[in-house]
Amino acid sequence: MIDINKEQQRASNPLASVWVAASAGSGKTKVLTDRVLNLLLLNGRPDKLLCLTFTKAAASEMSNRVGKILKHWATCSDDALIKGLEMLTGETPTTEQMTRARRLFAKVLETPGGMKIMTIHSFCQSILKRFPLEAGISPNFDVIDEDKSQTLLNQALEEVLINPDFQADIKRLSRYKTQEELIALLQDLFAHRLRLMELTEKTDFNGLIERIKAYFHIERYSSESEIIADSFDPADWPIIQESFVKKDGSVQKRKQNDPTGELAAATEEKIRHFRIVDLTQSLLHLAYSVLEKYQIQKQNAGLLDYEDLIAITKKLLTRRYAAAWVLFKLDGGIDHILVDEAQDTNPDQWAVIRAVAEEFFSGEDQHDTVRTIFAVGDKKQSIYGFQGADPDEFERMRVFFEQKIKNSENEFETIPFNLSFRSTKPVLDLVNYLLKNPDARQGVVTSVENAIHLPYRGQDAGLVEIWPLEKYHETDEPDPWKPPVERTQNQSALSRLAEKIADKIKNLIQSQELLESQGRPIQAGDFLILVQRRNQFVSELVRYLKERNIPVAGVDRLNLSQHIAIQDLLAAAKFALLPEDDLNLACLLKSPLIHLTEEALFQAAHNRQGQSLWSRIQSLYPDKALILKQILNQADKVPPYEFFSFILGPMGGRRSFLARLGREVNEALDEFLNTVLNFEQNNIPSLQNFIDLTAHRNMEIKRDMETGQNAVRIMTVHGSKGLQGNIVFLPQTRYIARKRDSFLWLDKQLPLWIPTKEMQSPLLSALIQETDAKSDEENKRLLYVAVTRASDRLYICGYDSGKTVQDDNWYDLICHSVKQINPDSDGIIRITSEQTKPVVKQSEKKKPVIQPLPLWAKQPAPPEAAPPTPLAPSKPEAEEVIS
Repeated sequence: MIDINKEQQRASNPLASVWVAASAGSGKTKVLTDRVLNLLLLNGRPDKLLCLTFTKAAASEMSNRVGKILKHWATCSDDALIKGLEMLTGETPTTEQMTRARRLFAKVLETPGGMKIMTIHSFCQSILKRFPLEAGISPNFDVIDEDKSQTLLNQALEEVLINPDFQADIKRLSRYKTQEELIALLQDLFAHRLRLMELTEKTDFNGLIERIKAYFHIERYSSESEIIADSFDPADWPIIQESFVKKDGSVQKRKQNDPTGELAAATEEKIRHFRIVDLTQSLLHLAYSVLEKYQIQKQNAGLLDYEDLIAITKKLLTRRYAAAWVLFKLDGGIDHILVDEAQDTNPDQWAVIRAVAEEFFSGEDQHDTVRTIFAVGDKKQSIYGFQGADPDEFERMRVFFEQKIKNSENEFETIPFNLSFRSTKPVLDLVNYLLKNPDARQGVVTSVENAIHLPYRGQDAGLVEIWPLEKYHETDEPDPWKPPVERTQNQSALSRLAEKIADKIKNLIQSQELLESQGRPIQAGDFLILVQRRNQFVSELVRYLKERNIPVAGVDRLNLSQHIAIQDLLAAAKFALLPEDDLNLACLLKSPLIHLTEEALFQAAHNRQGQSLWSRIQSLYPDKALILKQILNQADKVPPYEFFSFILGPMGGRRSFLARLGREVNEALDEFLNTVLNFEQNNIPSLQNFIDLTAHRNMEIKRDMETGQNAVRIMTVHGSKGLQGNIVFLPQTRYIARKRDSFLWLDKQLPLWIPTKEMQSPLLSALIQETDAKSDEENKRLLYVAVTRASDRLYICGYDSGKTVQDDNWYDLICHSVKQINPDSDGIIRITSEQTKPVVKQSEKKKPVIQPLPLWAKQPAPPEAAPPTPLAPSKPEAEEVIS
């Protein structure tokens, strides 16, 4: 039997460096808090601690937890303090320890700047503020957010794309990409700007291209004809190519033993590599030019972005001469480093941490106290590969620090946490089934790793249901020739599932079914619906929930720029600034604000003979022109917020949008007005300025989904990391969220762009498959994150869209893992607390064959824990928000 208090005390031992491999819901935040408290009790020096969290919200949560406990220690009775310290340390405290504990709250308050509990970006910013001259930056630099960074990027893109010096590159690339696609491609590459800058630090641009050519052994060629001439007569090549080489670049099967065929395939491969490198060179030429202009814009304004904070700090701490001085100054201020969510710390961030900790374990350490490093993370939850996180880096850093610490004759421990405080046994049964399935566990846990999750809440009622799929029918597709003049009820598989989920939620709430672990009826705030992408399903689900009067907190992110009502409002603003823009006016006329019919618009626009559309509207439709004139008059008198408020209020715009788009449009309109108000507080409040800003930024609203409001939450699985829900729905289990990068990174460092599949070679196809395999592994880790968000109940469901679905989709992985379900069955699979195998609710049509599920016979029983105290609860609270 596991004594969880002992395990937590081992992990929070202030005299040892510890690496905690924690599973979901196993109390990572609790252990991190306990360790901070133990370190404070050890030496009473809040300024000697550095605790690095993944988000500002997590840092705030950690600070609040520690402060609350220290405040209690300062004022509680001696008996309460003794009990709290015993729970924390496992030992009866001495009088000296009790005195020190009571003084800690005041010491923390007196510490300049408070305790160092912050994100890695905030830590880097504090270093650069302290050593700007050594870092080579302005002492008065400001850090810009993502919106400002995107604005500067768009300006740099515009400058490059209109520059005649780059027209040859653009022309070459335009054979494969439209202008919009090319801009998106450059933005994707811009996200890897740290890699790009590091590539050209030791060589110039031409040197980089030569490195890419050398990877394919084509550096000595300057044209395709030179490649062909190496092996064949250029005049014979077309015939040889057709006779020996298949479309994928390999040798034709009947020619595989022919030396000419092998030589032809090798020549074809070199040609394809040469073409791809040539196109990559043009793309990188544009990308580096954009990046240079972006950097100049920031430098001139004394700005840094979040990527700069990491890159410049890393360079500062590893630079040969300046680093020694900086590290010497830092070394006097930090004795203990704690890293939260360590699996999401990318290699560049680890390089900063490693540099700071380097002096901890040197033989010349003059400190008279043990110096430690602590990291807590879970490779199974590493889902931020697009941000550079690498789950293998977590293990590499463990090995690195273990060797360093043991060489310095200090104590190091690796402690696994597999006891879940969050989920009921049925939910953890499903998790364990997945982790026992070789297909589902690939990339999540190793083949030799014991990853069985143990339930702390073994006696609490729980439920897992796997619903039959909503099947695709040919009638799901709407008639493509039907005029879009009325709203039709879409009864696709997607819509049917959304309606079923809404009905299920309504029934659970209205029937006042008990949430047994809480001892109360189920309410809207218990539900968390996790999606893999924000598509039509989310819109349908929100609509069905609101039709049933179920409060909805909305989705975690709302893209206002793509909302049709917001586009109509922006069209009204553009009309107010330039009435002669015929295309924009046509869009406005068709909107609910003006509501001109298709036939009327055609009559106004056709055969104008040079007359503007605005002039025709005034002559043909004076009633519509009167509305438009109100818009024109407002633009000259009021700032943006009042302008849009007038359109939505006195002009009746909100009423018109509601009539056309339904009640859910209110959410977008309200958020848009908030965005306009925020704009006026930080910018010159002119309508032209606002339109210019919206043209260069994506108006996406991010919501805090842990506000405690009693409403259904809908969010992506990525956004839910660190959160939990009493009742969780997973509706998009048939969708594969493969995030393939726009580029292939050769040896993880050299970028290569492959425009089309037809240009791939066998070598490149193999490299792409390897990259896709990594993406599929991350997708399985995403599934682990999704199912472990559920506290009490979990509902698995899905719908088919008529397209081919990959075999390793979540629904099939789950079904194969429990080895019970027949995908063609109409039954609902249930895993409950009362039985050791799922029960099938059979339909009248079919009775699927049921085989017993494997039992976890050797699973240890959950510990009998004493009731938790406010000082050091055995059962942790919800983890911090990770977005």
